[in-house]
Amino acid sequence: MFAGHRFDYVITLCDRVREVCPEFPGHPGAVHWSIPDPAAASGGEEDTYPAFERMAAELEARIGFWLAAVSAAPAHASVQEV
Repeated sequence: MFAGHRFDYVITLCDRVREVCPEFPGHPGAVHWSIPDPAAASGGEEDTYPAFERMAAELEARIGFWLAAVSAAPAHASVQEV
């Protein structure tokens, strides 16, 4: 699926995926954010929807900080975790 594609960074979001994430050609920067799976929340939609909202807000904040760090970093530097 990703064969032949080049990536500058690979971002993993759960600890299990981090452990099994394959090596990518070109050794892109690796970033890991341990974010709880909102689908694991128990209850009905009224209980689980807030978990998805929290995850979306957290991802939005992390992506914003990460993009700022990447754009401010020298071209040869690698951002490992923000």
